[in-house]
Amino acid sequence: MNKRQLIAGALSASLMVSVLPGPALGQDEPADSLSPEGVEWTLSTLAGEAVPESVETTLFLSGGEVVGNAGCNSYFGSYELEGDALTFPNPFGVTLKLCEEPAMAVEGAYLPLLQDTATWSIDEEGALSLADAEGTVQLVYGEAPVDVTQTDVDALVSTLENLQAQIDQASAEVSALAEEAASIDVSRFDRRLGAVEENVAGVQEQLGNVNVVNLRRRVAALEETVERLDRTSTRFSERIAELEKTAREHNRRLDALEDLVPVPAPN
Repeated sequence: MNKRQLIAGALSASLMVSVLPGPALGQDEPADSLSPEGVEWTLSTLAGEAVPESVETTLFLSGGEVVGNAGCNSYFGSYELEGDALTFPNPFGVTLKLCEEPAMAVEGAYLPLLQDTATWSIDEEGALSLADAEGTVQLVYGEAPVDVTQTDVDALVSTLENLQAQIDQASAEVSALAEEAASIDVSRFDRRLGAVEENVAGVQEQLGNVNVVNLRRRVAALEETVERLDRTSTRFSERIAELEKTAREHNRRLDALEDLVPVPAPN
């Protein structure tokens, strides 16, 4: 049984969705490659105090725009990011929904502290910290968990199987094309062309250039046939390269899932 089958079997036997934390995927990345952008962050610490489990406060930075949930209401605005400096130059736009405590209290404290952010950092555990101009860390976030379901794994395995089938089909077609091209005796054409040229030289003396034109057309037609086969073979080779590239990408994604999902040892 291969790894894909083990993964599919393990997830099929599970009765709950596996919740896999995202930071583990990026712990080996160099520090200068880390960025707070493109990740959905969930607030864990507010002004040194743990955020109540019942309150979900989020932050998402992308392309100069920030959105999130402040604990009760959604907020949005703009940000400026340069090196480890992060600022929110304009007041946030906020919806006007009312919520029960402690959501409203968290929101009331969160938005001013976020507005005062001056710098950011990500530690070895993958936690994002935002500090004010004095360097005091006011907000600490963890990366939002990623839900991996049986459907996700099945879809990925199915995609990989489809890609493999396409590669196998393309390989068979190229092999058949190669056999067809190999069956063309180019040397025989060369010999025929040489004989024709010799005949042409003799015929030119009697018939002028009429037969030469016809023979040249036949030679051109043969050369065009060989070129067409070469172009077809090249297209198939390029298609195989594209499919293999896509297959490697899906295998990479599957390997990432394999590292995150515990795989039971075979009996």
